[in-house]
Amino acid sequence: MAHLTKNLAEKTLPPRSGQLFLRDDEITGFALRVTSNGAKSFVWEGRIDGRTCRDTLGRFPDLSVLEARAKALEYKAKIAQGENPVGQRDAERAALRAEKTFAQLADE
Repeated sequence: MAHLTKNLAEKTLPPRSGQLFLRDDEITGFALRVTSNGAKSFVWEGRIDGRTCRDTLGRFPDLSVLEARAKALEYKAKIAQGENPVGQRDAERAALRAEKTFAQLADE
């Protein structure tokens, strides 16, 4: 475990294969995921309704460490209030897929 910082995120090299997780020592469930192709993203991992969940908070450096840390705290707060942020995100994506595209509307 390490305290995630911009410097640490920049210096972390990709693994030879698979993915590497650097977990934050301050916020449980907050981590930096580094894939073998060099992509870096912040994730939140935890249990919601008894199930283990992982959600991507955003890519580094598009999302700063401070912004990602704030999002992770937001997830934890929502879960503490009985909400499911991962389920909400999935429902929003499903609703977007259900909407008609411009081409479909034009065909009608």
